[in-house]
Amino acid sequence: MKKILFLGLISCLTQVSALTPKSGKAPSYCEQIVYAHGILLKAQIECGYRKNNNKLISSSTQCVKDQLGEEYGKQVLNSGMKEFDRHVNKDGKESSCKYVLEKFPDYVWK
Repeated sequence: MKKILFLGLISCLTQVSALTPKSGKAPSYCEQIVYAHGILLKAQIECGYRKNNNKLISSSTQCVKDQLGEEYGKQVLNSGMKEFDRHVNKDGKESSCKYVLEKFPDYVWK
């Protein structure tokens, strides 16, 4: 249930077109996880959050290793990080940081 809720919340934060999946169709589960990891990692760096969820990091790492490959996995992670930057440019850093902290309390925290 948390997985579905998490992916639903990520879709609220992201633009559908921001991640162009390798298959040309809807992003795979692994693409979504790595992309989300990029968003939350950038939020952690920019907002000064102490931690990022270890389960998410582990899932993201496993997806890169098993399905996406190192090069494509880095592209997806970077796309997620750029998505956070787009929100900062649009809504401001404070608003973006607050949104992530409120919407993803199981994944990032102070």
